[in-house]
Parts: sequence; structure tokens; C-alpha cells
Amino acid sequence: MICNNQVSFEGCMYRLSEHLETLANQLSAVEETLCEALTPEQKQNDVDITKLQGLDYIRQSLEDCALLSLFMSSSSETDGLH
Repeated sequence: MICNNQVSFEGCMYRLSEHLETLANQLSAVEETLCEALTPEQKQNDVDITKLQGLDYIRQSLEDCALLSLFMSSSSETDGLH
């Protein structure tokens, strides 16, 4: 994913949005795999749960950034952002 003078700002933001969404989906799959791999004892351990919540926070942040960049890709021209 390279943004240069040949790619419009809107196009670059759209690509960024798609890439961030892909990363969020991959992280979601990792979260699910880790949850399935935890033993019952680990699922009761606050430290392990807190670490998984950290992954969830990162995934949600990636999703938020993906939505923001998607919004910027479609509204920048009308808002005067170039």
C-alpha cells in the first residue's frame, strides 16, 4: 500500500481503510484462536483475560481507524481536504 502523487488522497484513504479492516479481521481471528486455546484455569486468570482485552482494544481501534479513513476517502473532496 503506497500513496504517492499518482494516487489521489481519496484513493489512498480508501486503500488505507481496506488495509486496516483486513488487519482488524486478522486480529479477530487471532483472538478467537487464543480464546479457544485457553484452559479453564487460564480463563479464570485476570492477567490472561486482561491481555485478551488488550487485543480487543487494538482490534476495535483498527476498526475505528478503518471507518474514519473510509469516511475521509468519500468526504474529503466536498470538505475541501486535498
